[in-house]
Amino acid sequence: MSVTVSDASSKPRFFGFECESMPNLLEQLTKSRRVKAKRIEPRFSRKTRRVTVTVHIDEIPIEFSILIGRLDKAIDKVCRYAHGSGPLQVLFEELIHARQKYGHIIDEKNKRRGIQSGRKEVSYDLQYAAAWTYCFLRSQWKRPKKNRNLFLQKAASRLMRRLRKEKLVTGWEDAKRSWQIRLLAAFLVGKAYAKERKQHKLTEPLERLAKFHADSFYRTYVQPKLKHVESRFRNKPKLLDSLSNAYLRKVFHPQASDASPTSP
Repeated sequence: MSVTVSDASSKPRFFGFECESMPNLLEQLTKSRRVKAKRIEPRFSRKTRRVTVTVHIDEIPIEFSILIGRLDKAIDKVCRYAHGSGPLQVLFEELIHARQKYGHIIDEKNKRRGIQSGRKEVSYDLQYAAAWTYCFLRSQWKRPKKNRNLFLQKAASRLMRRLRKEKLVTGWEDAKRSWQIRLLAAFLVGKAYAKERKQHKLTEPLERLAKFHADSFYRTYVQPKLKHVESRFRNKPKLLDSLSNAYLRKVFHPQASDASPTSP
């Protein structure tokens, strides 16, 4: 990046374009940095069998390309170094999005089209969100209530209000810890993905609170992605100390995560 002036009568030039003055140039550059770069979707080349994702660093697009067969290993490796923010976290989330988008190729399955494709993607997100939420709650439940994550305390309060409304507080208090965790996870994930579920006509995980079946929810939503999620925070326990994952951010404060790509 440079500015050159050929003689006293010439105007400053920036990459070949004339500018009225240096202050105007600096003002234009400052304004340009305020504009958030547009996200670029992951791409897959059938010819090279490579997946390419793009991460913007100071509005500069940086491309990362990897053989599709090595995508899962790349996700696990980047996860070890991602800390919830910055370029590495964005790279991690873009790789996860690529896995979601092209997972049918890795799994050697035909991608469903149209409505079925959309339903499958939402179901995929629901399962990852449920697995991450379940692991986060399980970790937090080991702490005294007053030492638990503030967002979790607020979420639990919302659930308690619903339990009181339906006169089910006694059942909650008498239940085992595992049942409580599954119930709260179903409540949170269902609320966070209400818009997506309605759009694709998917049922609410906690549609009928009084008849909630903890084992069924666990098998349908948590278990499919649980081992994958556990492998990530096993090497980095700090992932469960904060809402560093895009799925957890959507579950616990969805408004803050609406601008993020996604987010496995």
